[in-house]
Amino acid sequence: MKIQIPDKKNIQPTNQEDPLRYYYLPAVRRLYLKRLRMTLDMIGLKKRSKVLEIGYGSGILFPELSKRFDEIYGIDIHDKIDLVETMLKKEGLTANLKVGDILNLPYKDEEFDSIVCISVLEHIPGSSLDNAVSEIHRVLIPGGIAVVGFPTVGKKMDLFFRIIGYHGIDQHHVSGEKEIMAALGRKLTIVEVTTFPKFLSISQSLYVTCKYIKEE
Repeated sequence: MKIQIPDKKNIQPTNQEDPLRYYYLPAVRRLYLKRLRMTLDMIGLKKRSKVLEIGYGSGILFPELSKRFDEIYGIDIHDKIDLVETMLKKEGLTANLKVGDILNLPYKDEEFDSIVCISVLEHIPGSSLDNAVSEIHRVLIPGGIAVVGFPTVGKKMDLFFRIIGYHGIDQHHVSGEKEIMAALGRKLTIVEVTTFPKFLSISQSLYVTCKYIKEE
C-alpha cells in the first residue's frame, strides 16, 4: 500500500536540519519512506484512540496517522507550529501541536494509548536517555504501545549520509542503538523489531524500528 505524505507544495521544512526534502527526491525517497513504512506496519490498521508523535518535524507522518487514530498530538522542539498548521489545513487534517521536548513532556500521566518517536532518541545524550524513556512510559496508558525508530551508528550509516550530502552526522547522533534499546528495555517490554535492510542484524543494519508495550 502506498504511503500518503503531504503534497510537496503544501509542506515546508521547519529548520535547517529537517530532512523533508529527502522524501521528495527520487534518489533517496524510497529509503526515507521506508522509515515511515516500518513504523506504520508496527502500528497496524486497527483504529486507535489517541497518539502522541514526539518529534513530528514538518508533519510528514500526519496523513497516515490520521487514518489510524481518532486524535493526533504532536510535540517538537522547533517553534514553527504555524507552518505545520498551515500544511494541516491544506491537507484537511487536524492535530494538537505543542513546543516542548521529550525530557519534560507537557502531558498528564497515562494520556495516550500510543507513542510514535522516529529519529529522535539518537539525538539524546546517553545520560538523559533514561529520563526520555521515563517520560514516554509516564504518558502511556497501561497496555499502550510505543513505536520507536532510530538509525544505527557505524561506517555504513556515515557513508549513507555522506552520499546524500549530509556531513558531520556524528555530531548529531550522540547515542547508538545499543544505548537506546537498553534504556527502552528498562521501562518497557519489547514485542517486535524490524531492521532495514531486513536481512541484516541490528548492528549491521542502517535503521531499526521497535515496538514496545507498557505492561499493565
